[in-house]
Amino acid sequence: MRNGFALALFLGAALPATANDGFGGLSATGLTFDQTESVEMVEEKLFIGIDKVKVDYVFRNNSESDVTGEVIFPLPPVAVWDGWVRSMNLPEDPNKPDIVDFTATVDGKPVRVTIDKIAVIEEPWEENRPLAEQYDTPVAT
Repeated sequence: MRNGFALALFLGAALPATANDGFGGLSATGLTFDQTESVEMVEEKLFIGIDKVKVDYVFRNNSESDVTGEVIFPLPPVAVWDGWVRSMNLPEDPNKPDIVDFTATVDGKPVRVTIDKIAVIEEPWEENRPLAEQYDTPVAT
């Protein structure tokens, strides 16, 4: 794998409920995960297709009051040149705010999403190094 600048997308939708394993955000040190006793994820359905990824979550609020937080959906780094040199279905304009057409709904109603793009320098690929060490894999705190 090549060294170089890559564009990483970290997408989050501000939703009225958050999951134990989906609660978190983007900090100065990168993507962080956190937990809360107030809300739990009771179901997750993941569909990965050739042209889209779909995830359905069911959350349970275990508290007596409304809970607000951020559900995060990180994507792997997308190199700036990927749209030109790879067979990726990316828009021709790399400056488009949402290059993956990310959407979110709650109870079937669209909600506003926040998209954070950060520049990273990828480390060279090492065949014998564990995969978790070669990706910016967030760790629950």
